[in-house]
Amino acid sequence: MLGFEVIYGGDLQVDKMGDDIQSLHVSRIAEEIQIGDRLIKAPKALFVSYVPHEPESEIKGKIISIYNGVNSAAEYSNVVINRGQRDGVEVGHVFGIFRKGNLIEFKTADGRTRKAALPMENSGKLFVYRVFDRVSYALVLNSSLPVSIGDTIAPPEAE
Repeated sequence: MLGFEVIYGGDLQVDKMGDDIQSLHVSRIAEEIQIGDRLIKAPKALFVSYVPHEPESEIKGKIISIYNGVNSAAEYSNVVINRGQRDGVEVGHVFGIFRKGNLIEFKTADGRTRKAALPMENSGKLFVYRVFDRVSYALVLNSSLPVSIGDTIAPPEAE
């Protein structure tokens, strides 16, 4: 287990503070807010300067989740990768996205049928904007094919 993903639902403002019960109102909503959702104190605004750069070492990983639980992503979609700070990932790293080649069937010169996997195909690039110990969040900068869970990430010209 890598951890728990927390989805931002919105902002609440405190109206009245009691000893056991507080009164709040929703001041901004981003997702459906439901009974049982957890509240955390909002972090102070933090300005981070992002400088895009390739990783200095050969870091490879996989896309393990796509924001909003969809099956595939495209340009400007948010994804989660299975590499983080402990693997050397930094805010600003740019990775290539590589899709596994399709399995094809063909006939050889002697008439036998054979199967072979096509080589990995570079399908786009992503930009890391938030890094945790074991996972990172990234934005798909461009994609020529749908980006899927399980696609490989590596330095842009690695594969």
